[in-house]
Amino acid sequence: MARRLRRNPDGTPATTNLNDILTEAASADAIRHLPGKGQPLDLHGYFHADPEQRVAGRLIRDNDILPQPLQDRRDAEIHREQVSALIEKTRLELSVRRFNIEQLGACLAPSEPQTDTPAYMKHGLVSVLPGAQHAAAHELDHAVTEYASRRRQAHQRVREAAEKAYEAARGLNEQVMLSRHLPAGLQVIGVRVDTFLGQFDEAIPDLPALPASFVVAPSSGRVSGWRRLLHALSRRP
Repeated sequence: MARRLRRNPDGTPATTNLNDILTEAASADAIRHLPGKGQPLDLHGYFHADPEQRVAGRLIRDNDILPQPLQDRRDAEIHREQVSALIEKTRLELSVRRFNIEQLGACLAPSEPQTDTPAYMKHGLVSVLPGAQHAAAHELDHAVTEYASRRRQAHQRVREAAEKAYEAARGLNEQVMLSRHLPAGLQVIGVRVDTFLGQFDEAIPDLPALPASFVVAPSSGRVSGWRRLLHALSRRP
């Protein structure tokens, strides 16, 4: 028994799928008598731009201006690159200071390190003269303090730059996600602030402060002449 076709109220067969719709459209008389049937497509009018559009396109091209979504993606990528470049720049600057600290700390390293001896005061082959130890210790303390101050400032700059990169990436990804016209390829990998800060701490380690026992000048054990004189006068009857 042949399958019966569903029909519309006017008696025409009801189309139920895309193939039926295309078949019905192709069999219509309007398709058969379209102007220019069988001729190459004339796209001259499609690519033609008005004078105003040509001027706008020329200005955009000459000034390297991108559509706003593409510009947002470029900004997000630039912010990410700036954070990495800032970490590398700080590492190069502070590595020289850390090397000088380690060299000076090796000269002041005790023969038997104590529990509070910093790691940068490793025992070296060269030591300063006994009379110059106090001055060298103050120089080392100043170098460590300056290193810590510069590192703290750079850490704050990296945090601020990473937060800007995070906001730029989040804003772009959210814009693409909520849009029906922007392609998903515009989205970028998310930025994590703690990841950049971890890279900073790994590349630029923190140095502990020099213990006070290394900075304070040791007492010579000798009593000055004035103190001996005052002590003698105080004992006279």
